Amino acid sequence: MRQHATRIACQKLEQFELFWREFELLPVARGWGWALWRVALLFVPLIAVALVFLGANMVKILEGGYVPLLVAALVLMTMRVWVKGTKLLAQKDRAAEMPLTDLLAMLERRPSLSCTASSISRFCRRTTWS
Repeated sequence: MRQHATRIACQKLEQFELFWREFELLPVARGWGWALWRVALLFVPLIAVALVFLGANMVKILEGGYVPLLVAALVLMTMRVWVKGTKLLAQKDRAAEMPLTDLLAMLERRPSLSCTASSISRFCRRTTWS
């Protein structure tokens, strides 16, 4: 019984921690260099007002208020997919990067294209880096 209660307490603590992360309190505290209690002092009244408005509008959900909620959920999902995709793409780009010394060595070995005219035309010839 005690283990079950401990597990539930740990789950609630994790949920509370996710709640604070979701409302950006920890990143704000770190970014601004503030103590967490100062950031909480700033954000708690804002969250309280938002919860009051949410509670007042809960009765409207069954009368068609679900439509804006669905639209907001769709926008939120799109933004999260966009952010995750951007992070994955950046990781993939970083994995495919070539060290600068290797790039310079490769350019030294391969001849480059040089043109005598102001645009690429039939006057182009292959040259090497000098």
